[in-house]
Amino acid sequence: MTPDHQQEHVLAGDIGATKTNLGLFVPAKLRPKLTAFEQFSSLKFGGLKEIIEKFLERHAVPISSVCFGIAGPVAGGKSKTTNLEWSVSERALTRHFGWPRVKIVNDLTAAGHSKRQGRFARGGLQRPGRRLNAAKPG
Repeated sequence: MTPDHQQEHVLAGDIGATKTNLGLFVPAKLRPKLTAFEQFSSLKFGGLKEIIEKFLERHAVPISSVCFGIAGPVAGGKSKTTNLEWSVSERALTRHFGWPRVKIVNDLTAAGHSKRQGRFARGGLQRPGRRLNAAKPG
C-alpha cells in the first residue's frame, strides 16, 4: 500500500498494552480506503507520540483528522493506558503534531462504532434493529 501523498488522510489507531495498530485512510464511495497500515509492539516505546513519529517517517501525508481507540478510561480528552505508563491527550497530540482534529476514545467504544460483522456466538439469533455487543478486553 502506497499512500497518495497529495490527498488528506485520516489517521486511526488501536492503542493497547501489547500492540499498537496504526492506519491511514482516504475517503471512498462505500467505506474509507486503507492506504497504509503498521503494527508496533507497544512495550518497545515510551509513549504513543514515538510510535506515531516512526509511522509518519515512512508515511508522510497530509492528515485532516485523527482518532485513536485506547485501552483505558478516557475522560475530558485524556487517557492513561491501563497496562502501560502512557498518558495520552487530544490537546497534547494536537499541539505536538499540528493536526486540526484529534479524538481519543476507549477502545471498546471504538469497537462499538465499527462496521457490524454479523457474528453470533453459539448459533444465536439475529434480531433486526437491535445491537448487542459482548466484548472481552485484551
